[in-house]
Amino acid sequence: ISFDFMPRYLPFFGAIATGFQFHHVQPRAWVEQHIMVMISHAFLMMGVVSAIIFFIKPCRSIRLFWSLLFGFTILVVFTHRWAHVRPEDLPLWWRSLQHAGILMTNERHMHHHHELTQQFGQLSGISDIIVDPMCRYIVAPNRFEFWTSVMLLMYVAPAFFGSKVFWQRIRSKVKVDHVDDVYVQSA
Repeated sequence: ISFDFMPRYLPFFGAIATGFQFHHVQPRAWVEQHIMVMISHAFLMMGVVSAIIFFIKPCRSIRLFWSLLFGFTILVVFTHRWAHVRPEDLPLWWRSLQHAGILMTNERHMHHHHELTQQFGQLSGISDIIVDPMCRYIVAPNRFEFWTSVMLLMYVAPAFFGSKVFWQRIRSKVKVDHVDDVYVQSA
């Protein structure tokens, strides 16, 4: 949502917003651009996350979360790209995942292109159940400052609450036994 309405002149995020907004004018651009150009947009966000992780060391249990997030970020690029390809041109296994509702279909994603104020989900569209009513009744999607704050909070909160520093402070207030990065409160 943030990039759909964000001003292009903003440092760092403006470059990502430019690509998103151009793609709304030319939806086929996601298919015509080289895949590495598309993935480079994801690398910008992954770079921000990597910087956060570098400075706020994650505890071992949250490292899986960040690894999965990186993987899903790349998967979103492919899902979004292939949502702009005619179904008959896609591999059978990808169409099966779309048919099962695991990945976004072309038909579902085109609704977003016809009405830019709904259906923002990029992977499967499941998040639209929550995000669409929020955009309709609480905060309009063109309020990029709000949605950018939400996006950044979704990156910073797990980094902070999953950091070793956070858990060390919690442990210092509660006596605990350390067992391979899993903490059990002492009796």
